[in-house]
Amino acid sequence: MHDVRKLPEPLDGERVETGPVQFGDDQPGVFIRGDDACSAYFDLDTLAGILKTCDTRALCGCPPDRELDLAESCFYQKYLCPIHTVT
Repeated sequence: MHDVRKLPEPLDGERVETGPVQFGDDQPGVFIRGDDACSAYFDLDTLAGILKTCDTRALCGCPPDRELDLAESCFYQKYLCPIHTVT
């Protein structure tokens, strides 16, 4: 894991490398340079393919495939899964 680089705003032409960065008071995020974008795309595409084969309920918090007790039922009604909930 890399530390978030905190950079002033504006950068005055300074080259920003790919990685976690925070510009000024903005929220930190991941900056991907154009020359790194192609390999980042293939890495993310590979990861997406792997995740599609996983049981995503383990990642999202959907209720298990069994009858729920009252406390569990209340919990899952209050905290809807953002992945599988249709709006």
